[in-house]
Amino acid sequence: MPVRIVFFDVGGVLADDIHLPLLSRLARERYAADPDAEARFRRAGIGAWRGFELSPEASEEVFWSQVIREGGLRESVAELAALVRAERLIPFWETRQIAARLAERGVPLGIISNHCQPWFGEIAALLRLDEIFPAELVVTSFAVGAAKPEPRIFEAALERARRRIPHLAADECLFIDDKPRNVEAAGLLGFQGFVFDARRDPPAALAGELARWHLPPFEGPTPPANPRCGP
Repeated sequence: MPVRIVFFDVGGVLADDIHLPLLSRLARERYAADPDAEARFRRAGIGAWRGFELSPEASEEVFWSQVIREGGLRESVAELAALVRAERLIPFWETRQIAARLAERGVPLGIISNHCQPWFGEIAALLRLDEIFPAELVVTSFAVGAAKPEPRIFEAALERARRRIPHLAADECLFIDDKPRNVEAAGLLGFQGFVFDARRDPPAALAGELARWHLPPFEGPTPPANPRCGP
């Protein structure tokens, strides 16, 4: 079946991950004398994230408070929030540019992302996602109350896409994610898909995969190499 819509993940595809890389760096640089710090911090971050990604009302203050309490961090909520803004809101402009070129050629685009409301809003503003991803096709875990690889988030995305593209079949949807388990979960519902991790894979790899699906390949000048500099 031809692809009629392309869904992008955010973390790992359109932007970098946020809290776990930050916690790992803090453990290595500030808690070097504690050999268990990194594993403990990451456990706390993973545990607190579940509630943060599933509710639009979940606050960053509550999230970091739980991480501090369960991980035994010395940093304050305010300091951790400031570090997020200083170093972890990292857009992947190369991916954004390829997505924009698809949109320019009339390919409908959507998002399926496990994310929290505060950080997603800031990343979306930074990347100007509203210019290429229609709001009704942006499906986030905090908005639907389900997170990948749960089927419900993909079902929500398909339902929204069908409002825009009548008679859309699941196998006419292409899903791009950095985690194989999420691509596999989407595939169980009929989605086509492939794994792409912008931290590891070059933009040409994404363009090449899209070309395999007979979608417009990446053309033109090389996107900016600095991930903090927009086009």
